[in-house]
Amino acid sequence: MDIELWSCAKVTEKTSMSKGQLYARFKVGKFPAPVRVSENRVAWVRSEVEAWLADTAARKWEPEGFGAARRSRAARGDEDAR
Repeated sequence: MDIELWSCAKVTEKTSMSKGQLYARFKVGKFPAPVRVSENRVAWVRSEVEAWLADTAARKWEPEGFGAARRSRAARGDEDAR
């Protein structure tokens, strides 16, 4: 079984997230963990990142997905919902 590793640059390109956002989400368990490939370098397992992307895309249409908090505030009439 071949495992393909993606650099941080490749992951940021594929996810449209910054390096800081990747690490912040990883630290709270909302993004796959990187793999240390040398003393000064990490990479991500391609299949794990692609699975995260597929799951994220699937959730965007669920009521509890992205934007749910904004819709909830808007339903209550909050000014900050825009």
